[in-house]
Amino acid sequence: METMSSIKPDAARVLTTEEFLLFEKQEAVKALVDRKMAQGKSSRRQAWAMLEILEDVGRQYGKAMVAFAKSYIVIDVCGIQA
Repeated sequence: METMSSIKPDAARVLTTEEFLLFEKQEAVKALVDRKMAQGKSSRRQAWAMLEILEDVGRQYGKAMVAFAKSYIVIDVCGIQA
């Protein structure tokens, strides 16, 4: 799945409706992941579990977004390069 980064004015381009909706969904998934991680860190156990976050993503956005969320957590948040 192609990951689109935030649009910057100097790199703006015309998106198809499908591309725009994918970008919006990816941004929503990132926000959900970030929110769930923050909730986990501030919880009694002071930790978050990737499996729990991915289950929530799957319930709200479907299986296709689970792979994106996993990639986002591993590469962008944790900085682990495969």
